[in-house]
Amino acid sequence: MSSNQNIFQSIAETMYRLSTDEQIREALQAREEELRVQRAIAMEIKEQKDKIAEQDVTITELDTTVTEQN
Repeated sequence: MSSNQNIFQSIAETMYRLSTDEQIREALQAREEELRVQRAIAMEIKEQKDKIAEQDVTITELDTTVTEQN
């Protein structure tokens, strides 16, 4: 009887460990995906800021041209 109890205890511990490992793996994968999304968003924001900066330069140049023509 004690031997069966030890086997069941071992099975329970193994199942718990595997379940915990899977939970940790899923949490890590979710975190990696979150970081990928954050990097993509940051890159998009940077690209948009760069584009706005270029447009500001163009607007300033056009303003100067218009002012010089008047």
